[in-house]
Amino acid sequence: MLAWQREARRVLAEAEARGRAAARSSETAASHRRADRADRADRAFQGWFTGTA
Repeated sequence: MLAWQREARRVLAEAEARGRAAARSSETAASHRRADRADRADRAFQGWFTGTA
């Protein structure tokens, strides 16, 4: 394998790894947003329930 071919494969592998990492970070951010919304809804319900009890 020629040096330029090795370099091309290395660069492609790095680009793919960055793409996967970016996809994971966006999935993580979305799951955090969902969890935050669920927590806010739980707190709102608890506040309502406490006020009616």
